[in-house]
Amino acid sequence: MNKPIEETVNRIRSVSVGDARVNLGQVVRRVSARREYFALEEGGLPVAGILSIQELEDYLELCDPAATTLIGQSRREYKRGEAHDADQLFAPRKRDRPESQTIGDTYRVLSTPTFDTRVEAAAPGRPRLGRALRQSVAILHSDPLNSTGKHEIKQLPGVAQGDGQWRIRHQEHSIRYDIVQQDVVLHSFRELRPDRDDPGVGTAGGERPLSPVR
Repeated sequence: MNKPIEETVNRIRSVSVGDARVNLGQVVRRVSARREYFALEEGGLPVAGILSIQELEDYLELCDPAATTLIGQSRREYKRGEAHDADQLFAPRKRDRPESQTIGDTYRVLSTPTFDTRVEAAAPGRPRLGRALRQSVAILHSDPLNSTGKHEIKQLPGVAQGDGQWRIRHQEHSIRYDIVQQDVVLHSFRELRPDRDDPGVGTAGGERPLSPVR
């Protein structure tokens, strides 16, 4: 018999597949708003898990050897002195910067050749993406630690400094970066979902969209 999902003090909830199906709306709200996890069970055995899309994306990137390679390459470029002021790449405009961030910047935001290459491949002809990236840089100039609590910035657990220890999500992209004294070093850029308001953006590689799950 299906039953409501009970409140407990643990972040990981165990629930049967049948109960999760009946209470799917509640499960999604709790995962999204409260960052809870659910372990789905069949016959008393865990068979799957549900977590927020933000944490899923973070997990997949941390497991991606290509992302690790790019961040390592970017770190070496920074140590060789090849990084430059990120404002040169993004050419931020005052209207893209919140008022509190035009008064005085605390941190220097640096871009590396590896980071430049990824952004330059994605941004041409994408005005909305360009604006969002400029806004991210503006935030990182003043609040890379998210001291204000206003931004979707996270220190990734188990990631050492130099390995892209910090992540900012803004609109449809995320950036991995490190904080070295007063330097914010941008390492990797990733689009989270296609920006369909920009011209020419669709399903990559001519692939067909996935069919709905039934």
